[in-house]
Amino acid sequence: HAAFKKYGTLAKAYTMGDNYCWSGYYHGVTESAVGSMTKAQIRSQINGICAELAARARYSADHFTCSHGLGHGLFSVENDDLFVALKSCDILVDGWERTSCYGGVYMENIMIPLREAGTTPYLKPTDLMYPCNAVDVPYKGQCYGMQTSYALQQTGYDFAKVAKLCQDLTDVAFVPACYNSLGRDASGSTNSKAAPTKAICEKAIDHEGQRNCMLGAMRDFVGNYHGNGEAKAFCALYESDLRTSCFK
Repeated sequence: HAAFKKYGTLAKAYTMGDNYCWSGYYHGVTESAVGSMTKAQIRSQINGICAELAARARYSADHFTCSHGLGHGLFSVENDDLFVALKSCDILVDGWERTSCYGGVYMENIMIPLREAGTTPYLKPTDLMYPCNAVDVPYKGQCYGMQTSYALQQTGYDFAKVAKLCQDLTDVAFVPACYNSLGRDASGSTNSKAAPTKAICEKAIDHEGQRNCMLGAMRDFVGNYHGNGEAKAFCALYESDLRTSCFK
């Protein structure tokens, strides 16, 4: 937030940042950029907010973090109204930016309980897959791709229990996305250590669940280490078709 104020533009602030706080710096810059605009300005200018970063390297890490960060910012601008924020993301013309924005909305929603025990009507301790099971189909993938983080908070990080929640989804087409999310959280919970992460993914209910958990974890390894060396070592722990799928 301070960097955006200091450097004046989102693109300049991005060039001055690094990954010391993983994506947190970039999230904050984008949130601050969006927060400096009126709702009317956001709606008329949203397709240009990340344009300079996209021009530098389309679909790069910076472009993604900006598009994803828009979701964080829109959630706050829309007074934490998840459904309105998702509709604001829909103004984005580029489909990739649009879905990245959805992910930022859901991530910001999940973070609310972690901030001084905040509450939101868009999370339910009695229904750990809400709001994913309530939003329209175009919004479901990004939601299930994030929701295990909340479910794990609520279950004391019981990965086996959350794996069963993924397996039992009524939205069966999104079971893989849920397991991908679980794999990312497995990597996060072990600080991306290969053997402990694999052990967590083995709590998945079936072979396909283990595969999707593995793939979610592998992608998190790549993201955390900014390369594929550690991810390859993780893949090498597997055998047969899982190993092949991981390396692919």
